Amino acid sequence: MLLDSDDLLAPDYLACQLARFGTHADVAIVTPNAVNRGGGAAFDGKAIWPETSGLEYLTLRDLIEHEDAMCIISMFRRDMWEAIGGFNTHLRRNEDYEFWLRAAIAGYRILRSLEPIAVYRRRDDSLSSDEPEMLRGVMNVLRHIDPMLDDRPEDRTILRRQLARFRRELPRAELRRSLQHNDAATAARVLPSSRPVPV
Repeated sequence: MLLDSDDLLAPDYLACQLARFGTHADVAIVTPNAVNRGGGAAFDGKAIWPETSGLEYLTLRDLIEHEDAMCIISMFRRDMWEAIGGFNTHLRRNEDYEFWLRAAIAGYRILRSLEPIAVYRRRDDSLSSDEPEMLRGVMNVLRHIDPMLDDRPEDRTILRRQLARFRRELPRAELRRSLQHNDAATAARVLPSSRPVPV
């Protein structure tokens, strides 16, 4: 199970997660919904995913197309962890995302439970609040995963499309951050590359 030091579990978290494994023997990972705490009006008090009931399987394609398809507060089977080699210790961030992707590539099934049974804390000084760095981390993971998709050309096409999207989004994210921090020099530097490209 993964749990960051500032996140919280509902009292029935373990019971709910273990029940999912009990009724879904084919599943190696169960990722639950969580309620955001902090992050301003856009997030505070709202669930990560708007639907709050039901179950759904996630595919590798889901994970590539939606880098936020999984909640960090997830539980997984030990044999899967051991089989794929745990976390990549060479990654400085987004190592959980890379772990989920490798699990899906290896054929392990992932179940998403939409019931919120945890609290995900959002803070202005957290690593995940730095949008440009998070984008760079996701891009680094996707580049790392790309060679693993030699026998999955359709998934590789989607991955490379995502990389192109993030490359376009990165200058805009840097501009937003520089404006939030009154950093005129950085804003002036990234402004030209943040403009939409004419189609």
